[in-house]
Amino acid sequence: RPNRLMQGLLTGKTGTIACLVPFISSAYYDYVLQGIVEAAYQEAHHVIILQTHHKLSHTCKALQSIIEQRVDGVLVASGNSEVLPTEILMELWSHGVFPISLDNTRTGLPIDKVLTDESALTTVIAQYLVSLGHQRIAFAGPDGPTKPNRYSGIHESLRRIGLGEFFHHFPCDESAMDWDAYAKTIFQRICTHPTAPTALVAMNDFYAARLIQLAPDYGVRIPQDLSILGCGNLSMGEFTSPPLTTVEQHPLDLGRTAVELLFRRFDEGIPPADIHPETILLPSTLVKRSSCGPPRQGPWCAQQR
Repeated sequence: RPNRLMQGLLTGKTGTIACLVPFISSAYYDYVLQGIVEAAYQEAHHVIILQTHHKLSHTCKALQSIIEQRVDGVLVASGNSEVLPTEILMELWSHGVFPISLDNTRTGLPIDKVLTDESALTTVIAQYLVSLGHQRIAFAGPDGPTKPNRYSGIHESLRRIGLGEFFHHFPCDESAMDWDAYAKTIFQRICTHPTAPTALVAMNDFYAARLIQLAPDYGVRIPQDLSILGCGNLSMGEFTSPPLTTVEQHPLDLGRTAVELLFRRFDEGIPPADIHPETILLPSTLVKRSSCGPPRQGPWCAQQR
């Protein structure tokens, strides 16, 4: 068997890469990690996985830890709104570690990025719902620097076709989520407001599935009274009633592409601080199921049916 320690001493490479994700339990990042591990295995590398819990302090500690372990590269999906300190990046570079961002991680110096093309994703969503006849569309979920800016993206797509003023946001705080209260806010408006949304875009499939599950409690029929569309194409979407229309973000491909870019950097032989950073945007695919349909005609109230 080859002695990895001796190989590392001779080549300066450890055969190890690291990956930082907000939570290992995340259904989306579970797929991303599968793609990363599979691609790394093909290159005879193993992967260290660390969690950031959306905290900058955890991200910095994790990066310090992997520097001490002499990894060859790190894939970062920190989930932080704060800017990653420049000193950390420079320390990674000084140890020959290549960093690649997998999300909206903000850095003081430009680095390689592999991301979902959020502009294309939000355009696909807006065009599909408008093609069904929807003009009043809402967004459910958090939105901010730690999240893909889907609310703003959909709003901009609708604004370009003259429907931006009819776009509504139901914001929420993930850290103190009360699903019953949140669903009540959404469905009461839909039931009673004369210009209520007829379609709802959820931040991800989990939000969409939860709202579909709670809709009958408020007399809301999906999609007759409200169309719901998710993001992610996670397995839960196939088993909601009705099955969830969603957008496939190809997280397996994202993980594989990030590893391929990392190994391309290894092969180029250019020091990490001297490379010209590249941004790779992955396309999304609309997955049509039964949770979206044409809009209802006029306002309605569940109590009148």
